[in-house]
Amino acid sequence: MNRSLLFILLILTTLVAGIAQADPQKKNSKAKVSTLKGKLGNVRAKKKVVQKKLRQTRAAVKGVRVDIHRVDERISRLQSQLADTEKSLATEKDRQAKGAVLLAESRKELNIVGKQVSARLKAIYMSGNPSVISVLAGAKSAGDLMLRKQAMEMVAKKDRELFERCAVLMREVENRKKIQDQTVRKVSRLQTQQLASRGALARVREEKRVALIDLKKQHAVLEASLKEFVQDENEIASEIASYMRRVSASPPRAGVPRSTGVFGRPVNGRITSGFGSRFHPILHTRRMHTGVDFGASTGTPIYSVAEGVVVATGYGRGYGNRVIIDHGGGILTLYGHCSAVYVGSGQRVTRGQRIAAVGSTGMSTGPHLHFEVWQNGRKVNPMSRL
Repeated sequence: MNRSLLFILLILTTLVAGIAQADPQKKNSKAKVSTLKGKLGNVRAKKKVVQKKLRQTRAAVKGVRVDIHRVDERISRLQSQLADTEKSLATEKDRQAKGAVLLAESRKELNIVGKQVSARLKAIYMSGNPSVISVLAGAKSAGDLMLRKQAMEMVAKKDRELFERCAVLMREVENRKKIQDQTVRKVSRLQTQQLASRGALARVREEKRVALIDLKKQHAVLEASLKEFVQDENEIASEIASYMRRVSASPPRAGVPRSTGVFGRPVNGRITSGFGSRFHPILHTRRMHTGVDFGASTGTPIYSVAEGVVVATGYGRGYGNRVIIDHGGGILTLYGHCSAVYVGSGQRVTRGQRIAAVGSTGMSTGPHLHFEVWQNGRKVNPMSRL
């Protein structure tokens, strides 16, 4: 009887001591949870700002690239038009110069012939324009008559040729003057067109210069986002490393099962991007892709690939809403860009349990799951365990 009573007293003493010890631990846990909730609220508020900024930046960069492409096409067309105009202008200027020479020659010859015509008309007038009969009647012999007839015919022929040549030259000068005037007008029009094309080309080049400056600014914004992304990665890596150190320093917990080595599928969706170096779709640089992407629509369930304990949930600048699970044996898994998270830190999960939903939070171009596997603090290819 005394031994039984003593045994009961020992048990009660142990329980009371445990309760007394747990009470301050419980208060500390509540305070820590309250602090974390406050941080989570701040992070979520910042998340919305960053997401909006990234969406605007992506749209702006895409718009600037489209504008620059259009400007390049316009510059190409204007340069082609300007080259055609300058070629036509050179041809017309050459024609204008040659036409001016021909017109000057025609005018010079017309001036000479005109003087000859004037002199001939004056001579005819001064001679009183004798009739053919009077000229022939004055002949003293048959031979003289024939000579007079031939002389009159020769004079008449020369006069006719002179007058006809004068008429031809007058028409030639008139036509060449008309052609020259047309050429001058065409040259003037082409010169105006040339100036307009050069002005348009200068304006378009200025547009391109401004667009390039704008694009550089957008790239600077993306570079800042890249730094945030890297900082987020480093923070998570530090968080995981710190957790792994704590786990290594403390005795094994019953809540963390050992990894079996083979994982289940984290989501029903096809692989859209594998592990390894790739061209980043947002940052437009080659970067190491440290996980595997699964394409799926927003809201698609995400499952834990194995038993484990949730060690972290929350929002990261790059990963967006994320869940990190410890599967024991130094193996952790990360699920990123979630639209919703259904588990909390410290919660034990089973293989195939729904832990989150697919989304496009953080640095993402569309709804998908970014899945990572960490082994002893290092990122490894998830396909070796899927």
